[in-house]
Amino acid sequence: MTISRHTSLVRLYRSLAFLDLWHAIRVREARCPHCQGPLHAAHYWRQPWGLLPSEDGRQELSAFLRMRWSWCCGRRGCRRRVTPESWRFCGRRFYVGLVVVLLSGLDTGAEVAEAEAVVAQVDGPTRKTRLRWLEWWRTRFTQSLRWVELLGRLPCGLPVSRLPGCLVAMTSSRDWCALLVAGLWVIRPFTGGTPM
Repeated sequence: MTISRHTSLVRLYRSLAFLDLWHAIRVREARCPHCQGPLHAAHYWRQPWGLLPSEDGRQELSAFLRMRWSWCCGRRGCRRRVTPESWRFCGRRFYVGLVVVLLSGLDTGAEVAEAEAVVAQVDGPTRKTRLRWLEWWRTRFTQSLRWVELLGRLPCGLPVSRLPGCLVAMTSSRDWCALLVAGLWVIRPFTGGTPM
């Protein structure tokens, strides 16, 4: 299988956008978690950094793919914003989740089929930014409830210094797309409008 430049990640990103929309609609139907008031649209634009290597490519993405679904309570006295978890965006980070998961995994030893072809589609961040992401995996992530939840499924002695790459070794798949989606599932609780 040969990955054509730009198309594979954008196709995956498009699928994730539909998952985000579906989840956002469910959040809206559940009403405000603070006061049970109605939720009104308060969506905003995000630029999917890292997804395409050129500015022209970024502009090709439709408004739908750049939309960050968010809601605002319509009840007077509350008016709180409710930003659902996302499959695409990492809280306030500029780079999309696909890029964060892919590069963090590869930086920590993950073996992914066709990794070079996939990375060629990414407009990568600086080394300093990538080191900051690895620091997040080793500190904030390992202090989270998601990590505690995962520890029950993982073998003892998993090297925290090799997160998230060592998680790939625990999976049976080496397909880059399946691994990215699994990685996005791991970080989803951190994407709901709060910084990672």
